[in-house]
This record gives sequence, C-alpha cells and structure tokens, in this order.
Amino acid sequence: MDFSQAADHTLNFASVLGLTTALKSTTNETFVTVLPGGAQVTSFSPSTMVIQSSPTSTLVLGLFPWVGSAERSLPEVSVTFHYPAFNSPVLNASWTTSPAPFYVGQNFTLSLSIANIGAMNAQKLHFDLFYSEVYSWENPRYYGGRSSTISYDVSSITIGGVDTHNFNFLALSPDAGFTISASYMDADSFAYSWNNVFSVAAEVKTGPLTVTKSVNPSSPIYGGTGNITFSITNNDPSATFWNIIDLTPEASFFLYPNGLGGGSTPSNGACPNIFNLEANTTQFSFELFNYSTYCGSMVVTQVSVGNQTNLFPVALQGNIPLGPTDSWAPVFSYPAGATHKLYGSITIQLTLQNYGLLTQSSQIAITGPLPSLGDPIASYLSLDCPLCPVGKGSWSPAFSGNLVNGTGAPISNASVQLSYTDSSGFTNALGAVVTDSTGQFSFSWAGENQLALGNYQFTASYVGSTQHGSRSKSIQFNVVEPTVIGPGKTITMSYPYFFNVTGPLTIEPERIAYSTRSNVTIAGNVLSLVGEYEAQSSAVTVTVTPPPIFPVVDTRMDTQKLSFLYVAQNQSLVKIIIRVTNNGQLTASKVNVTAFIPSPVYNSQGQWLPVVDNGNVTVDNSRGRVSFSVASLAYGQEASAWYVVRANSTNIFESSTNDTAQAPDGSKFRFFFSSPLLEVYSPLSVGPSPQQGLLENYVTTNPAIIANGTSTTVTFHLYNTGNATYHSINVTIQYIDPGLTLDREVGTVPDMAPGASQTINFIVSYNGNVNGNWTVGSFTGYLYYNQSSTIGFNQYLSQEFSIYNSKIAGLNPNVRIDISATTPVPAGATDIAVVTATNTGLSDVTNFLLNVRALDPFGTTPETSYGAYYGNWPGTLGPGQSVKFRIGIQTRAGGSYIVFTNANYDFIIPGSPYTGRGYIAGFSAAVITATDTTGPAVTVPWDAPFAPTSNDPENVWTQASDSSGIGSVRLEYSTDKQSWKSILMTPLIGAYLNGQAILQLSSTLGDIYNATIPAQSGGTVVFYRIRAFDRPGNLALQDYGGVDFSYTVQGGSNNIVIPQKPGTNIFLNVSQYIPTLRATITLNVSTPIAIQVTQLSSNLGAGPPSGKSALGIYVQITANVSVSLAARIRLYYTSSQVQGLNASGIAPYYWDGTSWVALSNVVVNTSQMWVEGTVTHFSLFGVFASPPTPAQPPGTTPPAAPLPWLLIGAVIAAIVVATVGGLFYRTRIRKARQASTFGITPSTPPSPTGTPPDP
Repeated sequence: MDFSQAADHTLNFASVLGLTTALKSTTNETFVTVLPGGAQVTSFSPSTMVIQSSPTSTLVLGLFPWVGSAERSLPEVSVTFHYPAFNSPVLNASWTTSPAPFYVGQNFTLSLSIANIGAMNAQKLHFDLFYSEVYSWENPRYYGGRSSTISYDVSSITIGGVDTHNFNFLALSPDAGFTISASYMDADSFAYSWNNVFSVAAEVKTGPLTVTKSVNPSSPIYGGTGNITFSITNNDPSATFWNIIDLTPEASFFLYPNGLGGGSTPSNGACPNIFNLEANTTQFSFELFNYSTYCGSMVVTQVSVGNQTNLFPVALQGNIPLGPTDSWAPVFSYPAGATHKLYGSITIQLTLQNYGLLTQSSQIAITGPLPSLGDPIASYLSLDCPLCPVGKGSWSPAFSGNLVNGTGAPISNASVQLSYTDSSGFTNALGAVVTDSTGQFSFSWAGENQLALGNYQFTASYVGSTQHGSRSKSIQFNVVEPTVIGPGKTITMSYPYFFNVTGPLTIEPERIAYSTRSNVTIAGNVLSLVGEYEAQSSAVTVTVTPPPIFPVVDTRMDTQKLSFLYVAQNQSLVKIIIRVTNNGQLTASKVNVTAFIPSPVYNSQGQWLPVVDNGNVTVDNSRGRVSFSVASLAYGQEASAWYVVRANSTNIFESSTNDTAQAPDGSKFRFFFSSPLLEVYSPLSVGPSPQQGLLENYVTTNPAIIANGTSTTVTFHLYNTGNATYHSINVTIQYIDPGLTLDREVGTVPDMAPGASQTINFIVSYNGNVNGNWTVGSFTGYLYYNQSSTIGFNQYLSQEFSIYNSKIAGLNPNVRIDISATTPVPAGATDIAVVTATNTGLSDVTNFLLNVRALDPFGTTPETSYGAYYGNWPGTLGPGQSVKFRIGIQTRAGGSYIVFTNANYDFIIPGSPYTGRGYIAGFSAAVITATDTTGPAVTVPWDAPFAPTSNDPENVWTQASDSSGIGSVRLEYSTDKQSWKSILMTPLIGAYLNGQAILQLSSTLGDIYNATIPAQSGGTVVFYRIRAFDRPGNLALQDYGGVDFSYTVQGGSNNIVIPQKPGTNIFLNVSQYIPTLRATITLNVSTPIAIQVTQLSSNLGAGPPSGKSALGIYVQITANVSVSLAARIRLYYTSSQVQGLNASGIAPYYWDGTSWVALSNVVVNTSQMWVEGTVTHFSLFGVFASPPTPAQPPGTTPPAAPLPWLLIGAVIAAIVVATVGGLFYRTRIRKARQASTFGITPSTPPSPTGTPPDP
C-alpha cells in the first residue's frame, strides 16, 4: 500500500489470512485493527464493531460472543479507511548514527531527518524529541538525566522537502529509545499531530564472563516445579564487572521482584525551601527546610552572600547533610567583601549537592540582634549506601555516614547506634559504630545475618551530648541478586521453573548483561551504565514426561449454558456438579478435590453464593469452599460430587478448583483448574428502571472574553435526548462572583418533547476592577425540569470565563470558536466536524488547548473515526489568524448529534513579561442529523430444554442489537401457523442495569433476550419467530427465512427421541417409531447423542427450490448436542406424491435459513421409490422433484449432454470438506439394482438397501 497520497484502502481479515471459506468457531472471538494517526475510517463491517480514534492511532474492535451451543460462521470482518484522511502534509522520519555502530558508554550523534511526503506544504512545525537511556549533551539536567525532551521549531517543510537536525548523546544502555512528535499546519490552517517511535541499538561486546546453566530435575514431570541454576564466572584475573543483570524473561519476575536489575534504593528528589531570611549590619540568618517525608536527601556544600550582582563565599567547616523534613538555621557573619548597609538588599545563594543552586533575596532591616531561628547545638547526620542495591551475599562495607555540627565541623568520637527494619516492621539492632576525626563512620555487614531478597530500612541514631543535639536518619535499601563480580569470582543464582508441556523441551540460554563501570558522573548526575557487555549460556534440553497420575477436575451446572458461562435467574437454585477423572496411567490415591463456591466478580466485598443443599460435599462456609475425597482412581476412572446454591443476586460469579493426589511411589501432586462463570440475571417480571433525566445542555458565549465594563451573552442550549416530554424547565443562577452582574437570575423555556431543543440567554456584565492584567469570573446554578408531577430532575451548571483589564493598551485576547459539519447523514456514517479557532482580538495567543464534546441521541459521547476530542496548537496565533481541527463523529443511532467546545490558551500582555490565561466557550455548535431506516439485527435463536415433555415450558433466547437502541423484542409462537401468541422478551443484561444508558450498550454489543413458551401437549409442533423493533420503530423479523423455528414436544405419533451411544454405521429405522414416515438414517457418532425426528406438515411457508415441485415430505431432525456428522438420510415417497413429476429428478434438500440446499452424493432408486443423500449436520429436510421432461419435437436432435459440472462440483466440495475435517476419501463404484451411485468413503455409513422394515 502506498500511503503518501490520500487514497482509500481496505483491510479484509479473510484476505489477510488467505482464507477462501468462512471461518468457523465455537468460542468468543475478538478482532482488532490498529491504524496510524491521520487515517479516517470510512466504513467497517460488521457495523457492531467499536471504533475510537486519537491523534496517534485509530482502533477498530470487534467482539463476537459465542451464543448458543452450535458452531457458527464468523462474520466477514473488513475495515475501509482513507489515508491520509485529507490532502495534507505527511511527515516521515529517518535517522542515522555516527559512529555506526556505537557502544554503551560511548558518545554518538543522532542525525534525524523529517521528510514531507504529502500533498501540501507543512508550516509552523513544532517538534518534541523524547529520549531515554541516553544522556543529552545539548539538554543537561540536574535530575536523573537518562530521559528528557528536546524541543525545536521549523518554519516549514515543503512538498518533498527534508529537515535534518543532529543531536549528541552518550549511550547508557543497549536500547536507546526515542519518540519524535510534531504539531504543524497546512496552508489552509488545519492543525495536525504526528509522532514516530524508534530506537537505536548500541553494539554489545563479548567480554570475559562465561555462563553455565542447569535444570533440576533433569527428568521433570508435567505439572511439576523445577529449578533453573546458572553460574557466572569472571575469567579476568584483575577486572571487576558491574551492573550484572539476567535478561532471560522467565527469570526476571523471581530474581528481580523490584524491577529489572533489582531496582535501586529509593531516592526522591530534594525539595528545599529557604524561609525567614533576616539580616542586620553584622550578621544574617535563614532557615533551609527539606519539608516533606517524600523528599530525598540533600547536602549543602557552599553558602554565598552579597547583593544580586556580587556574591561572596561564607566559610563552612564542612558539608551540611539534610534528610527529609530536616531543617538548618545557621547564623553567619558577613565574609570580607560583602556589603551590609542598613536597608540595603541582601541575597544568599546555596549550592546543594543533587539539586543545584538555591537563591533568596531580602532587605537588611533589623537594627538589633537577630532572632534565634534554630537550635544552636543542633547536629546533622548523613547516611549513604554507596553499593545499593545490596547484592545478596556481597556484604562488604555497605553503609557509611557523616556527623557534623551546625557549621559543618565534624563531631568525632561519637557513638552512632545502627539497626534495620524488615518488611514485617520488626526492628533488629546491629550495635554501634564510632565516628572518626572527620566525623565519618561506616558499617560492614560481615558476621551479621544474610538477608533474603526484599526491601529493608537502615537507621543510624546519634543520642547527642551536652554540646550537640540528638539526630536520627534512615534510608531504604534493597537486597537483590549479586550485581558485582570480582576478579576470578563466580556467582550463582537460581529461580523456579514450571513444566506445563510434555515431550522434549528446550529451555532458552541464560543471557547476562554487565558493564566495566558501575556508572558515569556528568554535571553532578550519577548515571548507571547498563549492558556494555553480554554473555550467554547454552540452551538446556530436557524431556518432560506425563504425570503418572493426572486427576482432572471439570465443573458443570444444571442450568442453561451460553458460550463460556452458565446463566440462571435470580433466586433460582443451581446444582453444581464437580467431576474428577484420572487421565494418568497409574492409579491415583488419596484424591482430595477442593472448589471455591462461586463468588461475585463485581463488588468484591460480596459473599459467595449460599449453599442450600450440601449434597455429598463437605462445605466450609467460613472460607467459601467445598471439598470431597476419593480413596483411589484408576486410569480413566471418574468420581463426582454435587451441591446446590441459591443464585441470590444479579452478578457474574467466578470459581476455581484444585486437587491433590498421591502416586503409587508416594510422590504427591497438585493441580489447578478454572471453572465456568455463572451469570445471574433478574427475574423475568422486571420492574421499571429507575428514572434518569436526559435533558442535555451545552453553553456558547459571545464574545468569549470580556473587558471590565463590558458584557457577553451566555447561551444555555437544551436538548431532550430522552423519550418523555419535560415540563417546568428553567435555569436558575444561584451564585455569581463579585463584580459580575446578570440581567436575570431565572430563565425558562416551554415544554420540550423528545428530540426538541431550546435556548436560554443570559447577559453577563463585569463592572468591577481588574487588579492586574486579567482575572477569572464565574457563576453557578442548576437546570430544573420535571417529567411528571412526581418525577423531577436537576443538573448542576457552571460557567467560567476570563476578564481582561481594559486600561492596558492593545490588550484584547478574544478568540472565537466555530463548528461546522455536514448534515443530514445516514445513521452509521462518519461526519467530519470542523472546529475553527480565530483570534478576533488584538493580542497574540499561544498554547491553545481545545476540548471538544459531543452528545449522541442517547446523551452519551459518540465514538470518533478521525482525530480526537482534544487538540492543541503550541504555536502563536496573531490577530486575525486561525487554526482548524477536524474530528470524525461516528454516528450510530438515528437522531441528532450535538458537537460543542471549550478551550483555554495563553495570551501575551503588552509591556509585561507575564502571560494571561483565557478560558472560553465556543461561539457556535454543530448539529448533525443521522437518519435510520434499518431494523435491529437479530441472531438465530436457541431454545432449551431439548425435546421437552408435556410438563416442560420452553425457554427461548436470542441476541438483538440496533444502532438506535432496541425498542422491544417479542417472541411469537403458534401450533398451527395460523394464530400466533406474542410474549415480550426480557434483556438478560439490561434487566439489571439501571437507567437508559443501556441503550448505548445495545447499539454496539446488543443484549440477550429471553422468553418462555408455556408447556404444550405431547406431539405438538411449536413454531416460533422473533419480531424486534428499534427505537425509531424500524422492524426486523427473524423467522428462519419464512419457515419459522420449531421444536416438538415428546409424545404423539409424529415424533420420536432416539438416544444413541457412540458407534459407526449405526442404522436407525425411523418408520419403526413414526409409521407415517418411511425413512432411515445411517450415521457415525463419536459421542453420546439424543436425536429427535419429527414429521412435519407440508405447509411450511417456504416455496420449493427454483424449477422444483414439493412432494409434501418434510422432516425436522435435531440433536441435543452439536456434532459433525457423516450420515446418510433416506426418504421414501409414494407414486401419488410423484404423479405428474419426473421421478428420476427427485432430490433431497436441507433448509439453511434462507433457501433450500441440495444434499450431496444423492442416490435415487425409482423402483423402490426412495432418495438419499449425505448430510454433515441435522436440519429441516424436504424432498422435491423436477417437472416432467417435455416431449421431443419430431425431426430434432437432442443436444449433447453437457458435462455434469454441478455434480462434479458437489463431489469436489465433498472431498474438500472431508479433507479439511481430516478425513481421506477413496472413490469406488458399485451397482445396486437400478441405482446409480457414487462411491462412499469407508468412514461414511453405507447406503441401506431395500425397503425399511415395517414398524
């Protein structure tokens, strides 16, 4: 695909996979299409998929749940998009590095080129280059330095033009990541966003470390847990290597629970503040405060004082360490050179390690002595872990610190108590250390307990003396796997491995990264160096044997199953059956099965379902579990247990099971299994949902910003998105900021019918003073309205806008926002809304941030197919200039879509170094009308129980969806296809979701609807169909293509239910059970099955195939489970049924839901008057014949018989179907009396001969 110029493109799932036939599935399926930013989706199929766009990508998501129990064909998924969406600039990035390759720890230059391959010039481009795992020499930072952003501007890139910038970096790891983002305009002032993510990989060297790897046990068993052990050896006799990291994915979780490499000691940035700077003519004082426990440590290394022009250093005897919440309040005399005149200015500057410079200014205003701010005998304690994170087993001196007084002088020969606290909060004393002559101390862990991997807190405490106050300091440290290896040393690590396959298993090599240096220091930044070298072990191959015992647990429930979950009505009883089967080769003993009672997925505080019948399990109500035991299970043997719960609340409930067992050699095994979900829905007599007001509103203003002494019109636009008429509608203003006045406090409108719109205007004036350049004003209130005398609603309203100082010459920061869109459009189409922001004032504005809102006919936010509900323009808009944004509104329902905006931006204040902030609402809104003339989509229904008795009501389910929302779904049923009864179907999901928001859910994924047909007398054939309306009143009728769906009640002479065990070449003589139906079935089945055969009347509501006549033979065959068949069905006819027809042209057909389809491998025996064919599934079957062949006129020659392409095609199709199913066919020809037949494969049942025996 060529994406440089605007064109349509289509992605088709089947063509991507190379499929030529429909994809079938018996599970839930999800389709996802991700398109680049700048693409506009113009159509997609099926229309129930979900779409959402953003400036950087567009996502189309299709969720296709599996309903019913039969295999179904998945819909044909396709997405058509226009890319680029418009004739526009299109940016493309390319890059090179110099040198190439480069290594970790080496400087390199990134040359980044941006080309315009689009159809228009790009102008006013602003770029942001985000980088990670490198250090930028052009963008030094005090904090971190491993990642940041470099910004730059380019005036224009013409069509075909290229802009190239070079950036200088230092590689800190093998993977340097970059994201280049851009905002730019075209010649028509439309704004675009673009980004590209890329990486440049540093070359990794091979060094002197070697790695060996082993697996234990060497002969693992499926389901067992083993251990991976690997050793790293430093073969260099003199070098130490740092930052050792295992890059193997399976190892990371176990070796580095705090992140790759073990994490680091937490170190938040320092957050110092200077308070109370006071001075007289001889001394000055201040308070430095590291104010929060979330702040990191800092060290004062230098104090300077003077005026704003000249600063002079103050003599410190040493550094001053300050931890979180520490403060330092010294009193200093002025150094030589510093001026100190009364009422003169004073400026101090502190140099802080890990922070930089901190400056504060004040005035020398005190004539007497300075007030005491701090403790004159205060001491200051630092604590550091230079080797953190601490490598497990690497306990060289790991902690050090310094103890000083308020001037930085060391406190020597002082005792410092040490302790550590583990993750459980338990404190362990480590004894005391004594400071040396420089006030320093250190601690070696040698001889102490070796700590396990985890997080700890190390604490140093100085109790103080008469000359020095007490002080305590704590730091966090992690114990991790070793990260340093010395000359000639070997370190060993291990982690668990789970064997969940059988047969030969190759475990990948262990990959180790390491460096020659721990870190590099640049401009005070200490940056770790990772991945300079790499070492790799060999792969390890083991053979995983099946477990000698394998007790598999499965769970089922005696309620309707839909796809992967069971469904039950609220307050019904559900029997849960747990079965355990030993699939291992040896006998399992002491089998104990434990299952969790189903508990709610939503509202995690809810309890598990109450057990009302313990059945034959042991119930542990305190922990929500049931269990049962089996003494032994031989291979293939199974045991089961059951209990009954009450489905006491609407929710989805989940469960799981596990079991333990013992093999004959005494080894023990434990296995875990998931369980199906249970969805509990509301009773079918559902009451009305709680009322929800759906009178939506939005605001426009004109002008958007006002000056003091002027006014604006604020318009509240009201739109009724509900389905009821609202009365007594008013907007009442309850609070208004000082200085603002309104022309009135209450605005009213007449009654509003569904779909109606009205406006309420308020004149807002500002008569106060603007202290400074600008201010913000606002007012709040409520929208009140009633649906009836007893049902009322209210919505909170607020409006904020900026006010500027009219006395400042040239200041007018007004921006006007207009929205336009095409209307009307068909429901389901995308409409492009254009938002235009124009600087209508006199001041430059910049950093424009747009917020778009939209409401669909349900009062919810519609999806977008292009752009986003937000936009930004970081550049400058001068007076009269505009910036435009496009957003694709994806319509679904029929009705009105409202698109409106608000925005904020900076504006330039003439003569001031500061900017103001404008807060505005749009000047206008767009109203898009979508028209809907299509009825709901209704799936083929499914029913239960199979073959009901005369005492059983029949439950029917279907799935219905509509973009405009479902109005009603009704089940119509009849026993004679003349008179029909109607039942309102209940949505299973919508039944317990509150409010009309369910309408939007129905427009995308739909809902499952249920109704119950009362019990009927034996032998009754019940026909039913689904009639569904959407909210606008469009109809959809799901009636199986005019034939209607049906089921038969057991009993009577027109039907029979035949239970059948697995077998091959099974012969069923239907006439034995239904005397009026002469038919036989020969089939192969691999699972137990129950088959119901029903003889139907000839009035089915569907005409015969083209060119055929009906014989009046109709048979409905159904089964209790969905199976793939290899069956032959033979149907007999009488001479009266074929009278006047061509007997040799008789053929059996099945109904596919829309038309009659001929069976394959048809055999016609005109002497015995039967016809048969091959079927792969049960259905509705009928027999049809051709009209008689007209007599040949005299003197004419019959045309040559054409090749039997249709017949040949049927044979080829049968072979293809059989090949796909894994069956291989061998053709043979045989003769049977006058029958002409094609060969039947050995796996297909042979055709029975002769007449079926009399019943």
